[in-house]
Amino acid sequence: MHYYTFGPKDYMSKTSFLEPIEDLAYRRMLDYCYLNERPLPKDITEIALLISMRTHSDSIAVVLHYFFELTDYGYINDRVERDIEAYKAKSVKARASARARWDEKESNISKKEVLSERNANACKTHDGRNTNYKLLTINEELETNSDNNNQKQLNIPFDVFWKTYSKSVAKGKCESKWSSLSNKVREQIMQHLPAYISSTPVKKFRKDPYTYLNNEGWLDDIIANELPTNQQAATYSNMNVNAKYDDPNHDPLGGLFTAQGAV
Repeated sequence: MHYYTFGPKDYMSKTSFLEPIEDLAYRRMLDYCYLNERPLPKDITEIALLISMRTHSDSIAVVLHYFFELTDYGYINDRVERDIEAYKAKSVKARASARARWDEKESNISKKEVLSERNANACKTHDGRNTNYKLLTINEELETNSDNNNQKQLNIPFDVFWKTYSKSVAKGKCESKWSSLSNKVREQIMQHLPAYISSTPVKKFRKDPYTYLNNEGWLDDIIANELPTNQQAATYSNMNVNAKYDDPNHDPLGGLFTAQGAV
């Protein structure tokens, strides 16, 4: 979760008694909880390490006493827990809506078009020019029997996805996963990627490409453009706020893929 609602008036009214270092510790602790969507560790020393305030354990203890509750899972903040729960519910709803839209689009393809394509392929099979292919059922793709051409033809090459995603992790696994996807899914991914890349210009906060493919990340909601003026981006102590997204050498989307600064 990269963004959360911040109300200055409410915050000041509840934290005015904090010393400057305590206030800084509180903000960093909130950022950690939002970014990682998990409670703070039970050990104060570990918390100090995570927020880069190793010499301020006393200040951290004060913040924990007034603003966090110790549970079996670690220290939680009520406001953070409510925000994360609402964010996840919205993401699940958006995923279901996206899946329904794509299913409806697919169901609108007429049987006449499918049969027409099947008949055209059948003619090629019987005229002797493509004898290394056999006609399968309407819901299956053509397969080749030639040992020299045994790889499935992709409507969108893997390199197009790889350059667009621009995060080089587990390339071999990603290529295998990409090859296993249907043509429709590959098209969905390439339609979703420009907005997703723009919403996560800092690569360390972008999902690994294999995680994106394996978990159907193209169905996730894009919320970067919904940020109102009274919201603030969650920042971590070691985040470079001036980081720029590196453009790939080739823009396969014809200008839709643009570099943006980190929010």
